[in-house]
Amino acid sequence: MNGGEPGIRNPNEDIEREYHEYEELVRQGFLPPIDSQTHEDAFGILPSELGWLDENDSDEPGPSQPLAGVSLDHEPNSNAGSQPSEPESSPLTESVLRILDCIDKEHLTVGKFLDAMMWGERACTLNARVRRIRTGLLRSPQWEAIVYRAYRPPRPPKSKKARPEGAHAVMERFALRATLDVLDRELEEIDPLLRSEGDGYQLEDLTILHLGYLVEEIQRRAPRIWSLLHALSHRQTGRRSRRFKKKDPSNLCNRLQRLLALYFKFKGLSARGCDALHSLRVTMSSRWLNKAVKKTSNAAMTRLRRIVKAGEQTGDTFCPKEVGYDNIKLSFQIFSPTFDKQAPSGHGTAAIFYYKESLPELPKSVITELQNKRQEGMNNPLTAKDIFDLAQESYPTIEQFMVFEALNILLQSEEFDMKSYQHHTHPALQPPTPIRALPIGPEHSHQQYMLPTMPIPEQSYEDNIHVIGTIVKELGYDTVEKLRALGLENLIFWLGDQLTVQRIRGAQRMRCQDINATDRLDWALPIWQWLHAMMAYEKSLHKQYLGSETGFGFMRAFGLLGRYDLAKSGTEGHFHERFEHVLRQVIEAYLRECWLIIGNVSNLQELRQKTPTQLRALAERLVRTYGSTAALSSLRGQVLDAEESDEVREFATMFVRDLLQYLALKRAIQTGDVGFMQMMLPLLLFRFAASHNSQYVGEILETLQGFHREWPVEITDFIIEHCWLTNPHGKRDTFTPIDRMTEEGVKDMKVTHPTHGPHATWDYLRVLHPVLPVVKQLSTHVEKQFKTWVRYNAHSRPHDRKGIATLQRILRTAGVFWYQTGRQLPAGNETPDFVDEGLFKLIGAMDRWQQARYWPRRRTEENEPQSSDESDGMDDECV
Repeated sequence: MNGGEPGIRNPNEDIEREYHEYEELVRQGFLPPIDSQTHEDAFGILPSELGWLDENDSDEPGPSQPLAGVSLDHEPNSNAGSQPSEPESSPLTESVLRILDCIDKEHLTVGKFLDAMMWGERACTLNARVRRIRTGLLRSPQWEAIVYRAYRPPRPPKSKKARPEGAHAVMERFALRATLDVLDRELEEIDPLLRSEGDGYQLEDLTILHLGYLVEEIQRRAPRIWSLLHALSHRQTGRRSRRFKKKDPSNLCNRLQRLLALYFKFKGLSARGCDALHSLRVTMSSRWLNKAVKKTSNAAMTRLRRIVKAGEQTGDTFCPKEVGYDNIKLSFQIFSPTFDKQAPSGHGTAAIFYYKESLPELPKSVITELQNKRQEGMNNPLTAKDIFDLAQESYPTIEQFMVFEALNILLQSEEFDMKSYQHHTHPALQPPTPIRALPIGPEHSHQQYMLPTMPIPEQSYEDNIHVIGTIVKELGYDTVEKLRALGLENLIFWLGDQLTVQRIRGAQRMRCQDINATDRLDWALPIWQWLHAMMAYEKSLHKQYLGSETGFGFMRAFGLLGRYDLAKSGTEGHFHERFEHVLRQVIEAYLRECWLIIGNVSNLQELRQKTPTQLRALAERLVRTYGSTAALSSLRGQVLDAEESDEVREFATMFVRDLLQYLALKRAIQTGDVGFMQMMLPLLLFRFAASHNSQYVGEILETLQGFHREWPVEITDFIIEHCWLTNPHGKRDTFTPIDRMTEEGVKDMKVTHPTHGPHATWDYLRVLHPVLPVVKQLSTHVEKQFKTWVRYNAHSRPHDRKGIATLQRILRTAGVFWYQTGRQLPAGNETPDFVDEGLFKLIGAMDRWQQARYWPRRRTEENEPQSSDESDGMDDECV
């Protein structure tokens, strides 16, 4: 370095930097070298006067080759030690001034003079003398120095003023056009080298290209392109190159390389494929990726534990936690058949921690109140009359939401064309006011933190206790003090499907007499989730209304719509989504026919003549007449003899009623109306009791018992507002059950981002899976930037209008909504009313439920829970 004082800028640094830039251009072939005599003639200074630089770009002077570039920080014949107070004069200056005077006398400017010389005037262009002088000027070494000084004018040494602008902008525009011309010509030269002819999918066609030959040909045919790319990829000069010499080259990356490396890895790119892209400098190496995955995993778990610790308030409040887990089955392969005779078991458990910024802090007194109300509720269970009263109280409100669903079928039809309807914004055509709508916004969206996957199958009660203990340890409860505080001063809500919730509740029943709150799992509140409940709801509708191909239920619709694969219900595969789609088509056909009858029209387009208020009144009449419990009771009360009843009309009325309730509940989930979801619980209870789904009967009874007997208001509000739904996109109509997010997390592990290979073990998956939430957001970002999913996002499944029209025509021909005394359903299409049957079967179901849930808890604290070092989780004796 220079010998000046610290903090004082050395003016030679600019000279050195610009020398390196000019020397690099000469080395790459963009500028020719200039000898010393030409340098002195053009700039008035010898290269030796610019200083000496060593071979290692050192700032210290030393023996080296003389500088063969152009110094842009020295005026010609300037003195580096001092600056003259008056302009210097020379014979050359006097000559230049006389020439300028001559140009003025000829009424010319320098610009016009040069323009005429440089092919700007035809006569000058053809003049032999002018042509000779122009040729000599353009071929002389001075011309290159002149052009370069016009682009980057020199300035005196030690000057602090800005460099003169010169022709910098003009030269940059010219250089860009000239570069593009050169590159276009050279690209044409290498086009035959890279172009593929014909299909060429045979092995010899695919392996004909060799990298060494390709490099040689590109260097020969396109030297400027090669030099340009080489200069850009190796541009490290001066102190920058010395600063990077001590670093690992595999860690030097730009943002795009890092982004693409992570994206391609989790899209299935193998380690060798990654290294191949790394050799082209497109991505980072597989070694870098392995380190990045570990660092990202550790960072995610550190942030998770920081969130958990922040929720442990030292005062009188605490922040409850939410955790969801589900079983997962992964496939492991054998890569060494000689030694590995059997692949390891792929049964395990995946867990996700849910957190959002709007989670409230609850008073610690709620925990004691919860224990007291649990004890009181054990001796004061709900009765069948309580459930019936809840259903009666909520049904008028539910019916208003059913009215809107019937009205919405009309508004969304092609014939009505809602967008062009004159009163399309009228309040009468809008959905009812939500009963209890969840807020929207980023602060109200759950953040997901995926925990390390556990090789625990989650089959027995002991397995679930072990899973809970392992999760608690991952959350940071790993000492006796923390475990005691968890049992006495905290709550964790466990969100899962019915089986998971049942297992946790069974574990609590088994441990109800343990001697401290931590071991008794008093701090665990299992909450069943709505995705699996809705799947059970759909299976119940499928069972009730399947019928045969001669009836008017789902089986006939499956035939008309070509969906015989839905004849048998199930929970695996795509049955849930496909059946939901067909269900909407069937109810649309029924309601379209109802609108034609209730509106006394032959086409739905004629209803556009009605006012919004009239349409609303017609919708209410439609539901009262063709889709309500009152209408069904009226039909049954018209006759004294069952043989005189109209079974077809009763079927159609019951079918419309039940499907309108289903659509209203689906909309409530989608829009975050948890109040309506709570109102639907008694009706769901009747349906599950009639369809012999004892598991969900018990879960809904437990929920209603908690709401009305055992849970403090703060706990009830927390469950309804934070444990049922999540909103990943923050919009009003993008709510979804939390267990759907858990299922999507399992799908990411098994399908979207699977891991294969000899190193895909449980230990590696424990490191890998906490990274998946970050990877999911990264993938969405990359695909949005590159627009790789535009075609799929814009695609929508076409509605089967033909099948709906056929089904509607069958309903019209059969006159299902016209009363006919004594009409019976075809054999095999008898359909029970699950609401009526559920009322009668609920009494026996509640007796069994009350007997099974009576297990008084111990309330004493007699010893300390074991730490996680003494016992792995909660597997045997204690936490």
